[in-house]
Amino acid sequence: MNAIRRYGSRYGMQGRAIGVGVFVRIRGWLECDEQQLTQVREIAEADDADRTYSGGWAFPPRQYNFTNWVFFGAEMRAQSVDWFLDRLRSVARIPASDDDDLITGLFFVSHEVDGMSEWQVRDGTVLIQAASQDLPGSASAVRAGSATR
Repeated sequence: MNAIRRYGSRYGMQGRAIGVGVFVRIRGWLECDEQQLTQVREIAEADDADRTYSGGWAFPPRQYNFTNWVFFGAEMRAQSVDWFLDRLRSVARIPASDDDDLITGLFFVSHEVDGMSEWQVRDGTVLIQAASQDLPGSASAVRAGSATR
């Protein structure tokens, strides 16, 4: 967990020093309701007057049916990842509206030094794992568990 907390700082997930020119690609989406969408937009636009990375957020001008979608894509310097992750954690903590549905989402993160990771927005938090790992209860983890029985 400590390595994850340092993600995007001077040290990568493996504790190696990161040069100034290390980039991270983050792309993903969120699913929310209309009330939550307003709060997501406020968080996305806060603290980035120059729209350096908040410009990576895309809010479709017309949402369809019952679920609202928000997309993000950016390539940023590794030292800015913590800033983005803080915003994403704030989004994850937005309370459920009418149907007790919290915001959910999935982001893929490609770090030039540390490789690929997956960020799942669910249950009011952001769960981070290497892209090759299975979360407990995931379909592949269940399959792997049943293969050993």
